Amino acid sequence: MKIRLNYCCAVIAFFTSFLVLSSTLAGEDKNNETAKEKGAAYYQRTFQRVSLSKDRVEKLLKQALAYTSYAKTPTTVEDVLALSDEKICSLITDMAAFEQCRCPKCGSPDVQRGEIDQLSDWHISDPLHIRCTICKELYPNENYPENAELRVKTPTGKEQVYKYYRDDEGRMIFLTATARYRLNETLVAACRTMAELWLITKDAKYANKAIVIMNRFREVWPDIPVHGFAGNDQYHVQFFSSPPYIAYQVGKLSGLRKRALDLELIKAYDLLYESDEFEKMSDRLGYDVRAKIEEGFRLAISMEITELGSPVPDWMVRAAYCLKDAPTMHWAVREFFGSFCAGAPYCLDGQDPRGSGYHRACGGYVDVLSGFARGYSDPPGYADIVDGTRFDNLGIAKLNPKLWNYLERKSAEATPKFRFPNGYVVAIHNAWSTNQRGGPPLAESRPMLFPGFGHAILGCGKGENQIQAHLHFSGLWGHGDADMLNLILFAKGHEFLPDYGYCHQLARA
Repeated sequence: MKIRLNYCCAVIAFFTSFLVLSSTLAGEDKNNETAKEKGAAYYQRTFQRVSLSKDRVEKLLKQALAYTSYAKTPTTVEDVLALSDEKICSLITDMAAFEQCRCPKCGSPDVQRGEIDQLSDWHISDPLHIRCTICKELYPNENYPENAELRVKTPTGKEQVYKYYRDDEGRMIFLTATARYRLNETLVAACRTMAELWLITKDAKYANKAIVIMNRFREVWPDIPVHGFAGNDQYHVQFFSSPPYIAYQVGKLSGLRKRALDLELIKAYDLLYESDEFEKMSDRLGYDVRAKIEEGFRLAISMEITELGSPVPDWMVRAAYCLKDAPTMHWAVREFFGSFCAGAPYCLDGQDPRGSGYHRACGGYVDVLSGFARGYSDPPGYADIVDGTRFDNLGIAKLNPKLWNYLERKSAEATPKFRFPNGYVVAIHNAWSTNQRGGPPLAESRPMLFPGFGHAILGCGKGENQIQAHLHFSGLWGHGDADMLNLILFAKGHEFLPDYGYCHQLARA
């Protein structure tokens, strides 16, 4: 059982890493060329590379922040800069927030997580209300009041009261908590953007506001209860004041994907590292602001590793590099190697065990992760307490090149093999049945066996006379369906026995 749980955690962590990679690759160069000279085109301290072009200032000031891109009037950095430091601190509280909420007026209970962005029309000028992007209803209101409450004990023993709308069916709809999530994400995004603005302009107002946001999140973080949805059910939430956190998707700041740390705050700190505003704020507040912020980051990292479980390796690598945290860097590298050597996130036949919908060639991911760590070296004289190793100019892909070369080749070969004669991807587990990215139509079908993944393709024929029978017997490594010994049949140009594939209806369960 322990092996199975560790295996699943590794797979879930790998899946989450792809979600965050898609939003972080832009602007983060693999090269570790530090450009601190006067007039240099880029700045890089650790894992980020940022353009110092002054032409970017106006664009950064006016770009939509976080989820507000769905809003009729998006919140911008200029809107956040207009707020006083006191106002910002009052907006950032120790209350939990929820990323998703179904619209109580036009949302459908027959859909699971299919309306993630529907309740997203929000602006910082009215931070505790949120509007549906479809029916345009602003919540909470008289017709949909927060008429019930839930009392929660925080990790430090305080009591919090969460008001929510309870409909006639008894469903719990947290409207204000969803607005608060948009607020938190917007301020975190503003913090990261203002760090860039300070690098470009060296204007102290940007650094000051960013550090105020960063420090305030650090202050409230200990009291935020671990929280999240019960599985994919948006109508049932869970709160925890202490471990164990017996839930699938819980966290501190997001309430999803086992996150205790927001990587955007780490990015902002990395870019602001050389600013003297930390020292100026320390003089005003009477304590070492920089030290307190770093301590907060380390507490969050420790929580992800020891309590929440399944941290994303590339998040940990970047956080460790930024903080020069050698033990965390060594832990992240060991975790990354361990997940592969245990058979996840790729089977030795090259297929992603989560199924065809989540398959990616692993070589690109390894290259990206190596790029985030490139240039990192342990402090002089450091040797890891667990295995005695040390890193100098770390290159993760070089630590086991034979394994990476093998998996890179095998995983790239797997993608075109899981397709029907018409070129569509075979929908195995959580995969869309309309996905055509498998490749062009097949000229010939042949039998193939994937013993690591647990799948056999009995194929024969050419052109229009191709037949495929798919026999499925994999383990449930995450994103799997309860369909072991499933049979998929393709003949005469059609799927006669299809897999149900990904869906957002109640039948998904």
